[in-house]
Amino acid sequence: MKPVIDLNSERARKARLGHAIGPKFVDLLFLLATLFLVSGLAVIIISKIHYGYLLVALSILLFMFASWTKWELLVLKPQSTKDLTSRLSGELLARLNKTDNDPKTVWNRISNHWQCYFYSNHLFISPQVIETMLDNKPESLEVALNKAAQLADANNSLAIEIGYLAAGLLLTSQPLNDYLIQAKLTTNDVEEVASWLARILTLIHYRKQNYGGIGRDWSYGFTNFLNHFARNLSLEILNYGSNFGWLTNSNDVISIENALSNNSGAIALIGPTGIGKTSRVYALAQRLIEGRSTKKVAYHQILELDASSIISNAKKQGDLENIFIRIVNEASHAGHVILFLDD
Repeated sequence: MKPVIDLNSERARKARLGHAIGPKFVDLLFLLATLFLVSGLAVIIISKIHYGYLLVALSILLFMFASWTKWELLVLKPQSTKDLTSRLSGELLARLNKTDNDPKTVWNRISNHWQCYFYSNHLFISPQVIETMLDNKPESLEVALNKAAQLADANNSLAIEIGYLAAGLLLTSQPLNDYLIQAKLTTNDVEEVASWLARILTLIHYRKQNYGGIGRDWSYGFTNFLNHFARNLSLEILNYGSNFGWLTNSNDVISIENALSNNSGAIALIGPTGIGKTSRVYALAQRLIEGRSTKKVAYHQILELDASSIISNAKKQGDLENIFIRIVNEASHAGHVILFLDD
C-alpha cells in the first residue's frame, strides 16, 4: 500500500537535516564566518600576508552554508497543494522517520512536543493513555492526516502543524472517542482545543511590523507630563504587536478615523457594555500607527488617560482643572496625540 505521505521526499530529508544541524549551530557558523572575515582582512591590510585571502574565502563559504541552512533547511514553507507531504510543517517532518506509517509510531515521535502536551493538559488525557489506544494500521494514519488537514483548513493554516496531527489522531481513533465519552468529553472539545492552539500559533508566528523609525516621533513635541497620567496604546502595539484583523477595516473604525480627520474635537462611543467599544479604539490605534489611515491622522498615537491617577494627584481645590488643562495643552502642542478616556 502506497503511504499517504512521502517521508523520503527531498522536503522531508531537508527537514531532518535542518533539525540535526539546529539553529544554535547555524548561529555558531555565522560567528565563525565573521571572525574569519575580520581576521583575514586584518592579515591582508596589516601584515600583507596572502594567507589572509584564504581566511576570507573560508568565511565566505561558511556564510553561504549558514545562510543556506537557515533559509532552506530551518524554514520550510508549506505549499498550497493537495499533497499532504508538502503541507506538513518542517517541525513535524523533522520528527518523523522514513518508516513511520502508523498512528502509534507517529504518536511516539511527536508525543513529547509541547503542542501534544497542550491537548493532554486541557483534556486530562495522559500521552501514555493515548498511545495504548492507537493502532498500527497505515490506513488509520491516512484518515488521521486527512482530518489534520481539515483542522488546518478550518483554522486558516496552510501548514499541518504537530498539534493538528495530534488532534487528528484523537478524533479518528474509535477507542479514544469512547474514552472521551467516558470522560464526559466530546469531539467538539478536541476541536475547540485545536482552535485555541491555532490562536497561540498565530501569535507565535506573528511578525511584528515595521512602523517606521524614531525620527518620526522626534518631529513632534514631548509629552512628559501627559505620560505620567496616560498609557500609550500605540506604543504597546509598537513594542508587543497587535492584530485586530478585520476590525481595523470595519466601518466603525473608519468612521472614527474620518471624524478625526475632519477636525472633530471629541468623539463619544456609545453602547452597552461588551459590544467592543474599547476594542475599536485599539483597532484604530493599530490602523493609525501602521500609517494605513488618512494623511491627517496617520501615525498619530492614542493615549488612554488614567482617571484614578489624575484624581489622586489632585490634592487641593483647582488641581484637577489644572492637571486637565496641562494634559490637553501638552497633547495639543505635541501634534500627534489622541486622548482616550475609557468609561
